[in-house]
Amino acid sequence: MKKILFVLTSHEDLGNTGLKTGFWSEELAAPYYNLLDKGFEITLASPKGGQPPLDPKSNEPSFQTEATRRMDADNELLAKLKTTLPLSNVRPEEFDAVFYPGGHGPLWDLANDTTSMQLIAQFYESNKPVAFVCHAPAALKHVKLSNGDYLVKGKKVTGFTNTEEDAVQLTDVVPFLVEDMLKANGGIFSKVEDWVPYAVVDGLLITGQNPASSDLVAGELYKALTNTPETDAAFYVTGRFKVKSDKLAEAIALMKSLTEATNAKEEGCLEYYYLQSATNSYEFSSIEIWKNETEEVKHWQTEHVQHALSKLPELLEGQPDIVKWHAVR
Repeated sequence: MKKILFVLTSHEDLGNTGLKTGFWSEELAAPYYNLLDKGFEITLASPKGGQPPLDPKSNEPSFQTEATRRMDADNELLAKLKTTLPLSNVRPEEFDAVFYPGGHGPLWDLANDTTSMQLIAQFYESNKPVAFVCHAPAALKHVKLSNGDYLVKGKKVTGFTNTEEDAVQLTDVVPFLVEDMLKANGGIFSKVEDWVPYAVVDGLLITGQNPASSDLVAGELYKALTNTPETDAAFYVTGRFKVKSDKLAEAIALMKSLTEATNAKEEGCLEYYYLQSATNSYEFSSIEIWKNETEEVKHWQTEHVQHALSKLPELLEGQPDIVKWHAVR
């Protein structure tokens, strides 16, 4: 059984705002269960050890997912959180990979924690995967390899973007911006639309853009640890959403345009269409079938999807409810 070290923040103060921060619930829960359910042994650690602070905002109802609800009811995981291993007691040789969940906390402590820096470099130079999601790439800020170069220099990376930080109104609160730091350290930074799942792999380095990317990062870490190649297993996505009453015609036109472009331009797409409710003309569902999960991820980066995403806030009531599926065989 392979062992993965999860490193959480110990920092709880959101700058000088008087508010609290910590780790983001989904960014621990989603990768934890993704990997635990595949048979990996997971150890939790943090700079100070003991209970790491949970960002209270991530516990709000609008940010809850199936994984976070599972965590809230999981006495075994909750007990593990109360007794995280101090980073100074971690023996890297006992683990096969390291994963850093995000939340704003890492910007203050893990970004400057010498033990964490040494641990990341040791994992990487021992040919072990290192993975980070959302704000967690902040932990790479001062990490250098034995040749003196920043670990991210010349490597493809992503992380919480400047526009996402601006959207949560914390640009002037955080000590630095993840996107700017990764670029300054020589990383080849890429991103997609705000809040869209996106993960980047460059050899042993795996990074994800935002909380929604947590499962993707875990999936890439699984592949790295098992040498699993891409498969042609079909991947399914369904969505439900409601259109504003005065935007119905415009929304339908956009759906038709997106359907035509996706089916015509994306070879990885097997099926893509929308359904309108028979009882409420403003409610819709989307149905997508892809050759594999990688093709679905690439879909979000296309020009026609990026255009559609820029229009959604003015067309929809609230956020769409998107669920991803694998076939039961």
